[in-house]
Amino acid sequence: MKIMSIKKEFSTYIWIMRWIPLCLVLLAFFSCKKDEHAIPTVNMEWLGNQGPFGFGDAINVKVEANVIGDEKIEKITLHLSDGQQKIWLSSTAADAQPSYSYQGQLSLELNDPYLPSGQYFLKVTAYTAHTSKSAFLECTIIELQKKRRNIFVINNNGFAGAMIDTLSFSMQMGPWRSALGARYLPMVNSYNKSFWSCQSGQSTLEMMDISNPYSELFTYPFAGSNNYFMDADHDDANHSIWFSTQDGMRQFDKNGQFSHWIPGDNQNQLCVTEKYLCVNQSTPGQPSDLKLYLKTTGSMIHTWVHGLDIIDVFDLDGKIGLITLNNGEYGVSLFDLETLLPINWHPLLSYSSNNFQCLTTGNGLWISDENGLHHWDNQGEWENTLGNYHPTRLLADETEPLIWMIDAGQLKGFHYLIQQEVFQSTDNGYSELAIGYNK
Repeated sequence: MKIMSIKKEFSTYIWIMRWIPLCLVLLAFFSCKKDEHAIPTVNMEWLGNQGPFGFGDAINVKVEANVIGDEKIEKITLHLSDGQQKIWLSSTAADAQPSYSYQGQLSLELNDPYLPSGQYFLKVTAYTAHTSKSAFLECTIIELQKKRRNIFVINNNGFAGAMIDTLSFSMQMGPWRSALGARYLPMVNSYNKSFWSCQSGQSTLEMMDISNPYSELFTYPFAGSNNYFMDADHDDANHSIWFSTQDGMRQFDKNGQFSHWIPGDNQNQLCVTEKYLCVNQSTPGQPSDLKLYLKTTGSMIHTWVHGLDIIDVFDLDGKIGLITLNNGEYGVSLFDLETLLPINWHPLLSYSSNNFQCLTTGNGLWISDENGLHHWDNQGEWENTLGNYHPTRLLADETEPLIWMIDAGQLKGFHYLIQQEVFQSTDNGYSELAIGYNK
């Protein structure tokens, strides 16, 4: 009886083991449903020029897409992306209507002057209500070369209306405006083609459209009469402008809108680097100090209490340079942004504080005062002095090895590599200048 019971149990086990695979197969068969969401097919071909492309060009492609079943082509998009999959430009087919097929042309206008050179990918995607399919083409893009567009000069009575043609150096006269009072801190934001300056004792900031200088686009006055714009610098990384004021630092974005305020007392000389905002703080009765802020967060990361009178703060070969005054002697002091330590101290010549100006170029530091225009190399060592120039304003050209200056009321262009003057305006009486570029 025991043996028969064992046989019966074994037979039942075998029967169960035979049915399990069959049940699994049947379960899989009945659980599978027919795919109701068909994936479209898409193809993209060049129309005309296949590159290389540059600013102002149009990329044109022919697109064909099809789908079967109950699905329909709902949308067609075209993207231009780089090797890091960053999308730079996009377009959508306006003539794409829900249908089983699409044939048409798509275009991308290369209207971004900051589009860098390199290899890019065109990605066209056909969308249904539930699925999508993409096709790709590769293309080469060459970045727009930065060029000087105009130089703007201002006299003490307001806008003199003078612009210098970027190619022929010919003077194009206005007038733009008149009797607006003295102007300070002139800046050009080449991204949005705007001109910035301070008026009314530096307590009001005004922005104007370069293409229509009679129109006032934006005015930013302070509520208090004792608060002034002290210094300004470009932030090329995001096409904005920073202004230091007596109650902090203010950023105006690439569209000319006030975007950020970092509070602080008595903020004066300002320098914007790739990562940092460097500002000298001079509080009456306290030692002066250099403060470093992170641009991304606005948080202060370091304070260097130098206790000196600062004439200017600038970026020199990746370091922060300070024109200092100590016991009646002017000097250049360099501050390392990596170690957060001062590097060296170089006394200057016997300088006067009147009309003290400085700028950095590709071959070092240029400082002007009543004794002339003085050149220092990138290590802070004195090179030479040009005694026949006594500029009251200096600007470095970002496209050529030129220094633009207001000297004896005239606008002059100086080639700093060959140390030769290349331009001199016939008119004089100018006190300020600014440079505009094509990007």
